[in-house]
Amino acid sequence: MADAQPKIRFSRVMEILLWLAGLGVLAENIFLFQENRRLSEALAPQITAGTQLQMLSGVALDGRLEPVTLPSADSKLLIITFSPRCPAEVSKHTRTKRRPRALGEP
Repeated sequence: MADAQPKIRFSRVMEILLWLAGLGVLAENIFLFQENRRLSEALAPQITAGTQLQMLSGVALDGRLEPVTLPSADSKLLIITFSPRCPAEVSKHTRTKRRPRALGEP
């Protein structure tokens, strides 16, 4: 009988540790789910379709900040943006930069 007591105690301790580990994993998942939701909301588009923009400006190819003249209210404006850190844009820019040299132009 003396040998059965330590096995029961060890089994009970392991059960409690497993329950605590499970609760810890559950708490971590809840925390990560909330953080993921916050990050998704932060990355969501901040400008919705139909928003009237005032004093819009952008960076020109030479690095200067240029104001964008907005059309009248009854016309539409399409804004296309490029990210210099996007791998697809870097690849496209490299190809188009090489093309004039390949054609013999300066």
